[in-house]
Amino acid sequence: MKVQEIYERVTNKIITDIEAGNLPPWLLPWKRGIRTGIVPVNAATGSHYNGLNVLTLWCQREEKEWPTPYWCTYKQCQAMGGHVRKGEKSAPIIYVSKTAVKDKDTAEERLIPFLKSYWVFNVAQCDGLPHNEPEPELPEHERNAAAEAFLSAPGGDPLGRGNGGIHPFQGLHHPATTRRVSRTGEPLRHVGA
Repeated sequence: MKVQEIYERVTNKIITDIEAGNLPPWLLPWKRGIRTGIVPVNAATGSHYNGLNVLTLWCQREEKEWPTPYWCTYKQCQAMGGHVRKGEKSAPIIYVSKTAVKDKDTAEERLIPFLKSYWVFNVAQCDGLPHNEPEPELPEHERNAAAEAFLSAPGGDPLGRGNGGIHPFQGLHHPATTRRVSRTGEPLRHVGA
């Protein structure tokens, strides 16, 4: 599949979903289930996908309702000890990079950009991968303990009242009250009613 075809496929999918009213639930991804995340991640390398790949994989994940943001190629799945289930369909992604090429006449090195397409599977389409094992949900008292430990750690002060957090001259927008406050909690400027 050519790169232009991938662009057209993603664009047409987005337009079709908008016209049909099938807009994605934007706040849902981090509440949906096992190991959810917003940005698609390569299961083998841990690298986040970027650019058009994010849109492509988001669309696939939403359409198929897969609970995980992890993706891998067929060979990566095998290398991790898993296998893609028979009949599963892959999603196209684009790898963009640059390669160094020496000019024949001047022996000067130039960087030439290139595109290469790959096909990936969501780990929900695979068996035998550790990414498919659900993470147990912590009881509320353990979640609160984890939050308290984070907030009391050095640099874990999100309101900037201690030794970390927001820069003293940086404001914080609090959507519930629609006001900006400094790190001390003093109003900077009233934004709305």
